[in-house]
Amino acid sequence: MRHAWRVMNLVVVVVMVAAMLSAPVSRVSAAQDYYVEKGHYLFGQFRDYWNGNGGIDRFGFPITKVVNATSENGQMYPTQYLERAVFEEHPENTGTKFEVLGRRLAALQTADRQKSDANFAKIADPKDSKRVFFPETGHTIGGTDAGTAAIRAYWDAAGNGDPQRSILIFGFPISEPFDEINAPPPAGDGMMHRVQYFERYRIEYHPEMKDPRYQVLLGLLGVAQADKDGLGQDNPNRMPEMTGVNQPACVQAAISDGICGNGLLAKSFKDLHLGDGGDGYGFNVDGIGLDAPSKDAVFGKVQEAKFGWVRQQVRWSSIETSKGQFGTNYVVQLDAFVKAANDKGLNILLSPESSPAWTGSSQSNGVGGLPPNPQDFADFLGFLADRYKGKVAAYEMWNEENLAVETGGTVSAAAYLPILKAGYTALKQKDPNITVVFGGMTPTGVTGHPEIALDEAQYLQQFYQLNNGEGKKYYDVLGAHPGSNCNPPDNSYPDVLPTNDCGKDPDGGRSFTKDNSFYFKRVAQLRKVMEQNGETGKKMWLTEFGWDSSTVVVPNYGYSQYVSEDQQAQYLTKAFDLGKSYPWMGVMFVWNLNFQQTVSGPMDEKWGWGVLRSDLSPRPAFTALKSYPK
Repeated sequence: MRHAWRVMNLVVVVVMVAAMLSAPVSRVSAAQDYYVEKGHYLFGQFRDYWNGNGGIDRFGFPITKVVNATSENGQMYPTQYLERAVFEEHPENTGTKFEVLGRRLAALQTADRQKSDANFAKIADPKDSKRVFFPETGHTIGGTDAGTAAIRAYWDAAGNGDPQRSILIFGFPISEPFDEINAPPPAGDGMMHRVQYFERYRIEYHPEMKDPRYQVLLGLLGVAQADKDGLGQDNPNRMPEMTGVNQPACVQAAISDGICGNGLLAKSFKDLHLGDGGDGYGFNVDGIGLDAPSKDAVFGKVQEAKFGWVRQQVRWSSIETSKGQFGTNYVVQLDAFVKAANDKGLNILLSPESSPAWTGSSQSNGVGGLPPNPQDFADFLGFLADRYKGKVAAYEMWNEENLAVETGGTVSAAAYLPILKAGYTALKQKDPNITVVFGGMTPTGVTGHPEIALDEAQYLQQFYQLNNGEGKKYYDVLGAHPGSNCNPPDNSYPDVLPTNDCGKDPDGGRSFTKDNSFYFKRVAQLRKVMEQNGETGKKMWLTEFGWDSSTVVVPNYGYSQYVSEDQQAQYLTKAFDLGKSYPWMGVMFVWNLNFQQTVSGPMDEKWGWGVLRSDLSPRPAFTALKSYPK
């Protein structure tokens, strides 16, 4: 490897932060979605919040326009009502993960009942292994009957097994489970259900639903709140909007004559878990230099697969030809790339590489290594962060820095640390919400030869040992490039060895077998190094991963002939299954989408990894990824 069905087109100050439902700060983009079911748009910060925190299953459809409404603290905020929630945009929180907040609907709507209804009365800790007690509110979740157990299972699943995440989503329980008759339509179904109230939602058990996915639902509290706030069916803000109308870039503009203020900040994705809200799926693309129709076609393929991310490597040497001089055609092309991706609503990871010769870096075959002066790298990233503020979500700090050809002749974690520090500091000064990715390390088992490469697990351990772990302060997520060769993703060395053909070593043994760097599950070893060094709170992003499938044998890539196109498809989808099962896995970028369109032919080593053919028609892998459940 080098080296949804969507139609696209507060909390009060005294409320505990631990009970807030929050999303990372949303970047402002031109993307918008129109939902014919209710005739309303989601756009700007509310759209990103909805997509990133559960979508239709959690919040329901939007049922009003964006309006100015009074929150529970008496202040007015840009607000949108949905079937099951109410979103508020808090400008005082711009630049933080609390810019968009969900109103505490269940707590507000049951305020009087909490004073007299026995189901809301606090209880003592029952010391029951089937139940979880929350002293913050004096209530439990869980139990032995089917309805109560189903509500508990739904609560657990929403947090992917992390109770703190479930608390952030739902708030604390404010009642015990009990049977209740729902409100009549449209605010309910008028039927009796086992329910439990949390600060933000009412969770309902619906055993009458044949599809198990819909046997636990959230109550339509947003509908009830809209009616209570005077936004009934005949209110102009509730009535369906016309389709095909361009919406503002941010929700503030809907109530402020088109002015977005200073909300143009990137959305932080450092805590994203692969698969949450259908997010975390990415492609490596080659889009610099494509004409406008070709870029549109490539990004259209990303959308077609329901992937939300693209990674593009950018050559520093082509952007800044001399110190402080950025007026190149490459910059024009990068501008066009960023705009085209933004117009499709895609998140962008840029991966700078190849420092210019004027920095004094070692040059090899046109590739510049790490710059001797870290400030030069900081200045370059500052230029990018300024130019693409609110448009590029993440930056990767170099590419495969444990490979000598990428660093300028020798591998050294000590040489990488000041580069990482300078880049991180420059980016965070420009936009604190940019996600900074530790450069993805190449899979290699090489030891004792820094002039060639260094085993990535050893490299990472050496990095953590520098200056008592100083480098841990200078990245948000760890980047990695796991191995694959001809090995299925669920194999590993030495415990689960592959049995498929992969050629022979000189000793007669199977090739690409006897080192874990040959396997996708190498990521688990890297994770172990992270955990041993106290980095359990950070995610890992796979900025390149894939399988090379080609009958044309390229030197050093002979394993490609042992991976059929169908196997490539199977391995990629299985890798995503594994990724979703790891609670520490963030965004995964397939290597690659469209390089068959841009490289010279099958003798280029990047060709066989592609999941689209040169005419952008699908290989089996693209078809499998397109149909893969997000």
